[in-house]
Amino acid sequence: MKPRGWRKFLDTLRMRLSMPLLGKELTETAARRRTYILRVVYAVLLFLIFWFTMPRGMFYGSNGGANMGYRLLGFGRQLFEQLTIIQVFGVLLFQPALMCARITQEKERDSLVLLLLTKLRPWEIVLQKYLGGLIPMLSFLLLGLPLAGVAYAFGGVESHVLVQNISGLLLLSLQVGAIALLCSAWCRTTVSALISSYVVGLTFYLGPPLLGQLLWSIRRAFNPSLGYDHEAAQYRFLLIPQAAIEFCTRSRPHSYWVLAPSILSIFVLLLLTRLFLVRRAFLPPFDLLPRVFRWVDRFMKWANRFVGGVVLYRDGGSLPVDEPIFWRETQRRVLGKPHYLFRLLCFLEIPTVLLCILVVLGDSSSSGNLSVTAFILGALAMFTLSATAANSIVSERVGQTLEVLLTTPLKATQIIRQKERALRRLEWILAVPLITIFASRAFLMGGEYSRRYKDWIPYLTFSTLSVIIYLPMITWLSLWIGLRVRTRFQAILTALGTLSAWMALAPVLTVMIENNSERHSRWGLLVSPVGLPALNEFDTLPNVGDFNSPWPAIITNVVLYTIIALFIRWTLFRDAERCLRR
Repeated sequence: MKPRGWRKFLDTLRMRLSMPLLGKELTETAARRRTYILRVVYAVLLFLIFWFTMPRGMFYGSNGGANMGYRLLGFGRQLFEQLTIIQVFGVLLFQPALMCARITQEKERDSLVLLLLTKLRPWEIVLQKYLGGLIPMLSFLLLGLPLAGVAYAFGGVESHVLVQNISGLLLLSLQVGAIALLCSAWCRTTVSALISSYVVGLTFYLGPPLLGQLLWSIRRAFNPSLGYDHEAAQYRFLLIPQAAIEFCTRSRPHSYWVLAPSILSIFVLLLLTRLFLVRRAFLPPFDLLPRVFRWVDRFMKWANRFVGGVVLYRDGGSLPVDEPIFWRETQRRVLGKPHYLFRLLCFLEIPTVLLCILVVLGDSSSSGNLSVTAFILGALAMFTLSATAANSIVSERVGQTLEVLLTTPLKATQIIRQKERALRRLEWILAVPLITIFASRAFLMGGEYSRRYKDWIPYLTFSTLSVIIYLPMITWLSLWIGLRVRTRFQAILTALGTLSAWMALAPVLTVMIENNSERHSRWGLLVSPVGLPALNEFDTLPNVGDFNSPWPAIITNVVLYTIIALFIRWTLFRDAERCLRR
């Protein structure tokens, strides 16, 4: 090849390997304050949770003296596995927030069109955006290296365990990043991409196991003699890299084909991202939820002809009278209209009632499915309320309608109070499925479970009071956060992050309690809102303290979080005038 040909070849290779878009992504990421805040939060949570998992007496010589070090030899594997579990939850929580804005920010700034006009091919844009979101998460994972060294020093960590856990974390990070990037290519705004990332990820990982369990429950209801096949149930979790690796090494050695679903899913997700990058690059502004409800309206009107034209609610010509903000929120917002809320209630309540009937009429030992469903619905209620409430004030700022509201004779506290009142209907809708599950489980406790846990009244009382207290508390806290931020993405991310960090204290304290033999230490679970409710679901609430009765824990938790909720509400109305800049 001639020198000029070599020079041209090297210039082409240098241009292909330069990755200018990746450099731009990393530069913008390094310039954002959010990157360093998330890194500090991740590091603090990682080190605190790992410290709580350390065995009791390790740092103090009072429990065992010099022999404590010998008893801890070989304990490193348990510490390393706990560190891996912490890192897995960190990837699931932080990776969507780092990746979901990669393409939507280009759409919001109208720069994606210019990016497509460059010499970069769509595949190059997707891969460089993908790497730009993965590198910050990999730097987060590197924060666990000092803790991995501490675990390795205790011994018991074989080389294959090290390789398996690292491979599982890398695959999970690649998979979650691909899901978030797909949502970023599909959605038009960063907020919708963030919400879609968590919803799609939750469906992606929990959908196959829950669907398989539901199908088994249906078969068990018609055939009570049907046994549970544990080996077949493991195949439902093959999309999760850690579960696939464990199944590959323990159950079926050298069966590496079980890793194919998780690896293949990454390529499929990136292929869909490449497809939607161009097809959805020029989306006009639109709201998905109103379109869905309008489609439901047309279907309901068509189906209503076969039942005689029954109308449960007539949308009359109501007037705002003395509460214009409340009228506007309930008559012009999709999640404020009564008939739309009723349809949302049917969408949540009908599957819940069917599941409760299957469990009550079927095998009572499968009542754990009710607890799992309660946790999922509780997380969904927290997510929906928090995102809606946090966006309630910020949407006025973004839509430039807040200045119009502030010119009215209404006080800032009246504006907030009417917005908070409009969200109560959504709270009631989200509370009904939860109370249905709690009532069904209390019915089982009063019958089949009477020998193991006789008193079902404390369980139902505490569960119902928790719903009544926690849902308004989430609304008030999210409204207060929405007062103090400027953008939708920041408001929703801050509200969800605050609630997740607050409620994540329960697993941390639970691990700390397991390493502590003193019973009164369980009162530390009061720090998290879901601490004692989780014990209530596991029927261990009477073991809190030295009372051998659940009522002291119930009363303490209810009084404490009632005070906290009222304090948040008082702070919300106190800061309303100052934050709205009257």
